[in-house]
Amino acid sequence: MDSRLLPEPDSELGCSEQQLAGILGDRMADFREHMLMKTYAIGESGPVYYPSDVHRYVEHMQPPRSAPLSRG
Repeated sequence: MDSRLLPEPDSELGCSEQQLAGILGDRMADFREHMLMKTYAIGESGPVYYPSDVHRYVEHMQPPRSAPLSRG
């Protein structure tokens, strides 16, 4: 996924969990695991993730879309 296609954050601090759940879908649990021991803000309705962390996850942490060349 190209992080340049992400919508603008829905909070002045960053992206809310609700916004990210709509973007990441079933990968939200993987994103939460990626964010362990990283900093994020607490907004009125819960965690708010900094846009730089969201972009980094989308660009570098998503598993490849293609199947492996060989299956052992």
